[in-house]
Amino acid sequence: DALNGTMADVVALLEIIAKNLGKKILRRFNRFMATKIKDAAVVTSKFTSNGQEKSRWKNVGALYQKDDGSMFIRLDAFFNFSALPRNEGSDSVIIGLFEPKKRDDNNSSNSISDNFGFSSGSNDSDIPF
Repeated sequence: DALNGTMADVVALLEIIAKNLGKKILRRFNRFMATKIKDAAVVTSKFTSNGQEKSRWKNVGALYQKDDGSMFIRLDAFFNFSALPRNEGSDSVIIGLFEPKKRDDNNSSNSISDNFGFSSGSNDSDIPF
């Protein structure tokens, strides 16, 4: 009975529990190991600059590939896709896929295991993000 054992027995039991818990956490973590393949972005509005029509882009997610080759798309759950401009009579939106940008800051990553959030923002250029 572990409750009646010596302190060394209790420590040994805690080490076993920690080791098994660590394995369980690692299995769950590995389930999410994936590499970002593409950034997903939508046009939120259009404007004219120097006589040229340009688009404002918003990053709304990413396409990822898991180690086993399967892919999935992760979308920003708080982005309102129904608010995007659409052609008259259209009930769909277009999501563009672009090469991921290299990030200089320490808070961004191309691995979903390292970064469970999204980078977001908009700018006034032809290039998303």
